[in-house]
Amino acid sequence: ENDRGRIEQVLLNLLSNALKFTPTGGQIVVLAEMTPTDNSIAISVKDTGIGINREDQKKIFQQFGRVTNDQTLRMNPQGTGLGLWICTQLCHYLGGLPLHLESDYGKGATFTFFITQNLTAPNSISQTNSPMKTLGIKDTSTIDLRMENEK
Repeated sequence: ENDRGRIEQVLLNLLSNALKFTPTGGQIVVLAEMTPTDNSIAISVKDTGIGINREDQKKIFQQFGRVTNDQTLRMNPQGTGLGLWICTQLCHYLGGLPLHLESDYGKGATFTFFITQNLTAPNSISQTNSPMKTLGIKDTSTIDLRMENEK
């Protein structure tokens, strides 16, 4: 039960960041996949938002570390720089694997975390043909959640 709360907290923080930094018309995709080599689950939040410069990528995982430029301050003026640091601490408790980031400035970001403790998954989870969930951002107050095959 504690692991469930940690997973939810990490996922909600990553989704919240994706929503803050993805402009209207962008997309946010959440994907969960079984990794065949170590029986873990990789959970990714991918967005088509503003992305993160290489120089800032290590800083955002530090306590109080945040990107401060005109664009990020306009999109998230109240940010404290604690969210991703807390996520890294929670990921440590979920199996010790670090929160992973792939991003190019102006092209979005993908954050991935791994769940490795005591996994026993039914066959349906390990199937690779399960539909992907996509969040389409229509405006700042509307989120369109649909199955990929419902397009």
